[in-house]
Amino acid sequence: MVCCVIFFFFLQVLCFLSPLAAMSCSNVTAPNSLRQVFILTRHGARTPIRMFPNWPKVWETFEMDSRSNRTFLTTSTDKEKSGWGILTTVGEHQLLEMGQAFRRDYASRLQLDLNVSPMSPMPEEIVVLASETQRTIYSARSFLSGLYGFEVPLSWVQVLYKANDTLLRQYKHNPKVKQLQQQNRESDDWKRKEEESAPLRQTLSQLLGMEIGLRHMTSVSTLFQCHLTHEVPLPEFVTPELMAETHRYADFVWRMKYHGKELTLLSAGNLFKEIIYTMKRTVKALRSNPSTSPAKLHSRTPRCYLFSAHDSTVLALLSVMGVARIRAPVFASNIIFELHQLPSEETQCGCETSNNHVCTAARPQSYRYEVRIFYDGVPLAVRRCNSRCRLDIFDLIWEDAVHGQNPDMILDDDTTEYIAISKPAYTPEDYIPVLEVGTAPAVTLLHEHEQRAAAAAAASASASA
Repeated sequence: MVCCVIFFFFLQVLCFLSPLAAMSCSNVTAPNSLRQVFILTRHGARTPIRMFPNWPKVWETFEMDSRSNRTFLTTSTDKEKSGWGILTTVGEHQLLEMGQAFRRDYASRLQLDLNVSPMSPMPEEIVVLASETQRTIYSARSFLSGLYGFEVPLSWVQVLYKANDTLLRQYKHNPKVKQLQQQNRESDDWKRKEEESAPLRQTLSQLLGMEIGLRHMTSVSTLFQCHLTHEVPLPEFVTPELMAETHRYADFVWRMKYHGKELTLLSAGNLFKEIIYTMKRTVKALRSNPSTSPAKLHSRTPRCYLFSAHDSTVLALLSVMGVARIRAPVFASNIIFELHQLPSEETQCGCETSNNHVCTAARPQSYRYEVRIFYDGVPLAVRRCNSRCRLDIFDLIWEDAVHGQNPDMILDDDTTEYIAISKPAYTPEDYIPVLEVGTAPAVTLLHEHEQRAAAAAAASASASA
């Protein structure tokens, strides 16, 4: 009897002291805190883009799904139309599975409406943007097909055309990016790696039939990756040791490609700023009504954003956040940003004991907003706040990048812990459905001040007419 009394007393003390125990004592289920998700993904597996003279002719006869993989935009390059650099069925399945996983892990938490059909218009709760390549567009569609459980219309994917894509391929729209990258290739670090890799590059040059410079290591590494992902046998001369060394130098080349404050901002600053700005707009809507559920967010505040892009986009965004010594993204690598609405610490749900020893939960009166970041499923720790960031601190990561408070890379090559630190003006361009070239944009990420400017311009044009 005495033991029972002591145990009961200990349980009540634990209930009073521990918020987690308090939840269980009162049988109160922790509310869903997730409000918005952003996903940046590299496209799925593709055919090689660059070949070498002595490489076996295996990709010329590689069979692909004729139904989708041989479908191109009117602006597709001759290389794409010839079968180079296009999404394969393996790549489609990668993104299909990613969409299915998103349905399992996020759909109910975001209260997404999955009761749609191929004849339905694109749901307003999700925005899907892809760069203008066959592999990114079809990757985005495969993701949506996995999410909704049927093959979605291609028109659900919004395409950012090359000529004005300063969001997902910002690095291609400023000539200074190439100048800064060339400066990195003239640095002492680069020269040391050139000297260190000389024996390997000489071997590769003999095997591949052309001179291989340090900057070519990414192309060679990606070719190896294409073979491994599609289970296409590699030539006998590609030993595990040769492949490992090639990948190691390729990772260095990728890191140097987006190394430096100004270079990172010119390469992916727009995308990072767009994510932060959109989160702030969502928080503004939530603060006006803190009890708002994900499903009740304003139609101009979608719950999910999917950006289908390239390895360069992923690396550039990691660099903006100061992520150091990261390996090059594989096919379908992704960064996920989650926006959470949580009870503030001073009003967080507690547990009190009444006369009949029943725990009750106090209702939260105020909220805080938190960003959680993942890279390929691993929490992405940031210098200012580890892998969980208060939104105002997350915003400071951008300020750090802009004002140069970005420390040197600090991690070893073999680390599995991703540690980061924590305006160039961005004018949203038209996001046009791939099958409706030349029509009005179906989705625009216009911010409030830009909405007012657009409305004023439209009123002025109407008055003059």
